[in-house]
Amino acid sequence: MARYHVHFRAALTQIDALAVSDLEKLRKFAALYKAGPIHEFRLCLGVMYGTDYITLPEKVQEKLTDYFSTNLTWLEQVMDHGLKAGALVFKGTAKSRAHTFLAALQGAQLLARSFKDIDKFDEIAEELITALEPN
Repeated sequence: MARYHVHFRAALTQIDALAVSDLEKLRKFAALYKAGPIHEFRLCLGVMYGTDYITLPEKVQEKLTDYFSTNLTWLEQVMDHGLKAGALVFKGTAKSRAHTFLAALQGAQLLARSFKDIDKFDEIAEELITALEPN
């Protein structure tokens, strides 16, 4: 889990360096979560472990929580920046929007896998992102 987390943090750093808008950052973030289902409908390690969290050793639970905290902190920062800059619109807090966004992507992975249909993931991810666009 630790190595997976390191690679994910590196991907977030790359998104920050290359993406020019908050919407683009969110699209690239969603693409990270699409990487698993696009290859034989695999789940990301975090989603897979999350489904069995209670049965995992305490050290693995801690690392999984750290991984998701990294996801949520990054998403919250993007949501907060986008809202303040007028690049994103939503009701509620950046923190709650970040949680909703991540939970929906995780659910999108599960649905895509259950239906063996990557379009399910794409539809959900695109709806999440377009709902944040200013009119």
